[in-house]
Amino acid sequence: MDLMTAITSYTVLDLKYQGFRAPTAHVIVDGTDLTAKLKTNFASITADLSAGYESSGVSFDVIGEYRPDQTEFDTAGAAKVLQLGAKVELKLGYIRTETVFVGLITDVTYDFPEDDEPTIHVECMDAKCLLMKMQRLEIRAEKKIAPLVNALLGAAPVSSYLDGKTVSLTETEREPLPINMDSDYDFLVRQAQYMGCEFFILAGKAYFRQPSLAATPLMTLEPRHGILSASLSLRGAPLVKKVTVVGVDPQSDKAVSGSASASGKYGTGSGASKMLSGTERTYFDPRTASAKDATDRAKVLMRGIENQFGVLNCTCIGLPEIVPGRWISIKGLSPQITGKFYIVQVRHVLSESGFTTTFEARTDSL
Repeated sequence: MDLMTAITSYTVLDLKYQGFRAPTAHVIVDGTDLTAKLKTNFASITADLSAGYESSGVSFDVIGEYRPDQTEFDTAGAAKVLQLGAKVELKLGYIRTETVFVGLITDVTYDFPEDDEPTIHVECMDAKCLLMKMQRLEIRAEKKIAPLVNALLGAAPVSSYLDGKTVSLTETEREPLPINMDSDYDFLVRQAQYMGCEFFILAGKAYFRQPSLAATPLMTLEPRHGILSASLSLRGAPLVKKVTVVGVDPQSDKAVSGSASASGKYGTGSGASKMLSGTERTYFDPRTASAKDATDRAKVLMRGIENQFGVLNCTCIGLPEIVPGRWISIKGLSPQITGKFYIVQVRHVLSESGFTTTFEARTDSL
């Protein structure tokens, strides 16, 4: 299943996972399925997934591997493959599973607590951590961001931990692009922030794209159909009525400007309009060379401001299909928490207590 495009429902998943019985995880390290082949026992598994600029990661604790009589961890067990740099795939579900993470082992801790059995604690990150290791001082031949993104993501060692990439954005040609003592990660994040693009990795596939503003929700959740708890925070402090960007046309040395106005609904009374009346933020942008550039940049900045308005935090039964970078519909709680929300953070936790999914999602309007 392509988690970025699949459309499903709670009823369909209930059938798929046979009533959500028998939570299951498969941890695959350099092609070895620790669960199926080595019968490895995990005390807990946590996957933190993000559509933001930070890395996604997975952590887990392996138990039952220590052999006191040999004073070492089982040499035929998981310890032999849990090595730094090993490629890791995590699948979650209920007997049937879906891949939610692909990355590499970055930290291994052999823990000998006083009153408990020894464990192996493993931390994993996606391939963004490798982009942080690459630092350059060069002028690239590429004149557009898209081919440069493809080139940086296609270079070793990053490419060894990616199973694909989608680079989708609209841009104009410019001078060759400098990378001035930035890491590849810092360079790509700075470009994504400026253009209002997303840059994240999900299940081993990298995405550098314009935000998905009107996509079909992946599913609908409601009480007794997935939702265990939820809260919605509405934040008025960051909001402004207007954003203006000012730049200079290098051909004429004259100022150019463009604006974007807030378009969301922020309340049912007149308070929101009164709060925003006359509020404006003005930015100078040296990269803005035309009124169109200024307007496009103002829209990016306004979108970032409006996205801080509504923040939904929801915990539901464990659903591997819930991933960042997708829309989800919520209903059955209250009018304020009814509608579409954009998922930005997801935490899957599988432990002795069961399998739960917690996510943060945003809305820019009621």
